[in-house]
Amino acid sequence: MSLALSTGPSPAFASPTLARVVHGRLLSYGVTTHEGYGGVVAYASSVSTRELAQFGPPNPASVSRKGARCFALGTVDAFQYPLISSDRGRSWRNAGHWFAGPWADGAAFANTVTTFSATTAAARYPGQNTFYVTSDARRHWYSAWLSGEVTSVASSNHGATMFVDVRNPPAVQRYEYRSTDGGRQWILIS
Repeated sequence: MSLALSTGPSPAFASPTLARVVHGRLLSYGVTTHEGYGGVVAYASSVSTRELAQFGPPNPASVSRKGARCFALGTVDAFQYPLISSDRGRSWRNAGHWFAGPWADGAAFANTVTTFSATTAAARYPGQNTFYVTSDARRHWYSAWLSGEVTSVASSNHGATMFVDVRNPPAVQRYEYRSTDGGRQWILIS
């Protein structure tokens, strides 16, 4: 996961470590390395409902639905994957690249997923600085690291514009980032 900073000056309301622009990193499939870093569940392959399992801390919101479309989090062969269902959760498929593996710390995995539309969802672990977003029904997931704790993720215009609220400790002020391109780039707006 990477954090890219803009070269422009920071706005007056931002802390010195708060990035004005954050670039999302595309998660892409790769072959498992000799060190074992990489999941092996094929994209769109069937996943059993028992694999809608916990990964790390308990998943308070590991399944989210909007109409018949559901997104979820699951653990398959010790790796956490996003999952998708088009039939209200009766059957599940792998919905993309793994989020975390057995070595993961709190900043790598998610325990909450939110479905915004049939094509847009976000996954995160509350209080951490990283999150995952798809805007094309699982074909591409982007991860982003922000300076501070992600406190909420919301969407408007049926997922066309996404917002992330960030609290930047030790300050209690919240900052808002917006992406209009499915999570490729996040702009600090307030």
